[in-house]
Amino acid sequence: EVLNLVNPNITSVDVDGGILELNVVTTLERLTVRNSGSVRNATATDEGSLRLDLTVENLTIEAGSSIDVSGRGLLPSGTDTNYGGSHGGYGGVYQTSGTPNEPYGDMYNPLEFGRGGYSSTRGGGAIKLKVTNELLLDGLIISNGQSTGSSKKGGGAGGSILLDVNVLRGSGSIEANGGSAGNYAGGGSGGRVAVYYQNAEEFDLANVYSRGGIGKNGEMRHGGAGSVYLKGIGQPNGLIRIENGTLAPSLSAITTISGTVADDIEVINAHVK
Repeated sequence: EVLNLVNPNITSVDVDGGILELNVVTTLERLTVRNSGSVRNATATDEGSLRLDLTVENLTIEAGSSIDVSGRGLLPSGTDTNYGGSHGGYGGVYQTSGTPNEPYGDMYNPLEFGRGGYSSTRGGGAIKLKVTNELLLDGLIISNGQSTGSSKKGGGAGGSILLDVNVLRGSGSIEANGGSAGNYAGGGSGGRVAVYYQNAEEFDLANVYSRGGIGKNGEMRHGGAGSVYLKGIGQPNGLIRIENGTLAPSLSAITTISGTVADDIEVINAHVK
């Protein structure tokens, strides 16, 4: 069941299973998501579509539950065939077939939808989330690109997650990964994630991901890594992480980081220029 929050006087919400769809800018005192429940918004129709925009004092996402806008971004805009969508990095390609769209977006203030891969997958959606007191995250905040099993079809790029939180704790994860491709096609690139926090002592920031999707066959087939930006209190310029999981850098598309500003830049198993 999909429910829409339409009463502006509601300040406390429990999503106990099912789906809550937020299609207006929303402010709450408390939101709890449990029992495989999920929060999302409508699929984007163009670049001006509404992001999932939520301000909440206390947010709890239990294990198995999520804020999830995966596959709710934009359709592809590249040329030719067999490519994955680009966002935080380049989408993968099969051999020399296909030209993905150029990477885009602001790693410090990510608000853009992910782009799909050839010919019909969608990128991840966009989440703007402010938690003024505490976020207990044992589940997922996720904006992955759409995957496909169809031959010669590329994966969608990861979307955007912008999180501004006072206290972040829990065992969950934050993800804007690219989608996987079918045979003879490229995976989608990772998206962009930025987390601004006051206290994350009880959360493992290694569980923030923006990885490329798996491509099938050919050189440069895997999607390039997207960007993760982490900035805690007292860090003048924060940390940038470009990390592509277990995908071989020699078989992955490029991520460009020139012109970035940070106290530290971590490049882990990624193809970077």
